[in-house]
Amino acid sequence: MSKLKVTTISDPDNDNTALTIDSSGNVTASQNTTLSGDVTVSGGFIPSTQLSHRNLIINGDMRIAQRGTSETGVTATTYICDRWRWYSNLADTVTISQSTDAPDNFAYSLKMQVTTADTSTTNCYACFEQMIEAQDLQHLQYNSSSAKTLTASFWVKSSQAGTHIVGMYADNGSTNRDISTTYTVNSANTWEYKTVSFIGNTSEPINNDNGRGLRLWFIVDARGDKASGSNDTWGGVGNRGAGIGNELLDTVGNTFQITGVQLEVGSVATPFEHRSYGEELARCQRYYWRSFYFGSAYYGMRYGSTNVMVVIELPTTMRVTPTVSYTGFTGSGTLYSTYNNADRLQIYISDADGAAGVYGTEADAEL
Repeated sequence: MSKLKVTTISDPDNDNTALTIDSSGNVTASQNTTLSGDVTVSGGFIPSTQLSHRNLIINGDMRIAQRGTSETGVTATTYICDRWRWYSNLADTVTISQSTDAPDNFAYSLKMQVTTADTSTTNCYACFEQMIEAQDLQHLQYNSSSAKTLTASFWVKSSQAGTHIVGMYADNGSTNRDISTTYTVNSANTWEYKTVSFIGNTSEPINNDNGRGLRLWFIVDARGDKASGSNDTWGGVGNRGAGIGNELLDTVGNTFQITGVQLEVGSVATPFEHRSYGEELARCQRYYWRSFYFGSAYYGMRYGSTNVMVVIELPTTMRVTPTVSYTGFTGSGTLYSTYNNADRLQIYISDADGAAGVYGTEADAEL
């Protein structure tokens, strides 16, 4: 192994010291750098990637779980940890949970456990996936020769060692494309760190709107035409499970867990970006919000002799006007809510008595 031992690195033109290295190995950028517009960066350090908010994934450490921490008897689609959707069109039944079993530096993982197996060969697949809003992806420059590479990094634990699949799905509303790649779980029931990269899509754009742009998915089972295609290239929707070596939904008791999921620009994975709980919760609430405590009181006003209106200001602007549901309506009268928008909910109770109320509110604006 060769070593370059220096204490300073200088500008070759003016011999100005650019970097100094002390006896402990600490590096100091000692010069200022002038950028365009006469903007000066102190210390001369210009990162090739942004220092914060690198991660395109929300709730990658699975901390936020507004809907609850576990759901049993799942046969199709559900959310437990916010922004993460379980999807399956196989004839299986699973339990989805926010688990406290996690690798170092993380408190939670998202877990799937099979309770009813499917051993058919139907053209089906199952996955954990997160959909990313299109207008947050314009810097990827898809549909151009400058389309950027993305790197996904994550921790995984599976009851089955062997070849697994992670991929992306681009949805621009007209021409949809998949790209997938394989990774290897070396030891069953052991937390392992993985990184994979995806080339940019030079052929199709990502719409600049609040709809679906990309989804990152972890395929746990793919069969028939959903296991066809090629890896590491943008192609038709059959590419999603190409090369899969495990069908996790074919055996009762099989498990799959992920956490520490990061998706960032570039071909090199950086350490997981731990954001504050408050920031991550607000990001999740753009897509889903619920009153955390059933029995929470919201005060409104009476108009006329028997009608009541309650306005709930949402904690953040949601992606679109949400679908709203209410739990625990009591008292006489009829509850309806037809004037909601992305910032607030308006609850109306007609022909109400003095004890009318609602004990739980949910607003859903998921992609």
